[in-house]
Amino acid sequence: PDTLIAKGRSIQSKKWQEAQDALKAEGKFMPTIRQYADFLNLLKSGNAYDGEGHAIAKSELDSILDDIIPVRDPWRAEWLDASFSEQGEQFYIKYHKFNSAGRLEQVQEPLQESLMQDKTPGIDLEDWLQNANEQGLPPPEAREGSLYYWYPKDGRVAGFVAFSGRADLDCDGGPQDSDSALGVRACAAREEK
Repeated sequence: PDTLIAKGRSIQSKKWQEAQDALKAEGKFMPTIRQYADFLNLLKSGNAYDGEGHAIAKSELDSILDDIIPVRDPWRAEWLDASFSEQGEQFYIKYHKFNSAGRLEQVQEPLQESLMQDKTPGIDLEDWLQNANEQGLPPPEAREGSLYYWYPKDGRVAGFVAFSGRADLDCDGGPQDSDSALGVRACAAREEK
């Protein structure tokens, strides 16, 4: 189904699993890394619609994007639906997706080929958005840029962070972290009319 994603962060000051549980209680879910990359691409396109099918003004889309990406204060962060594990020589990603019956279920998949080293200062934002794999991760040969990237590590989770020092795609986040500026963009499946 089509996915609706909130214009702003909510469920702030929660640890990763607490945020997952709070969303589930509301009948919503956390965006995956892939959905988040698609969301950023949609905002950048200037051509997006709300849940009622009405066009959202480009100025509002720019404002939403301005709350996410720019390197500036205040510190902003949001959880993404991806947790990582290492089993033997293989890395895995867990996230939620809709099954053939239209129900949201957690899946675990081997990590697809992706960049498996930290990049500081980073990778190119546009290159990541245009070339992310199906799981939303940057390709191994990601171009250099200013978006810091922390590659997936065992027992860690994903998020996106921006503040005065840098912007990060963080796949090495602590699931026990919490902060008043750390939230999530609630997602919901668009109901057919």
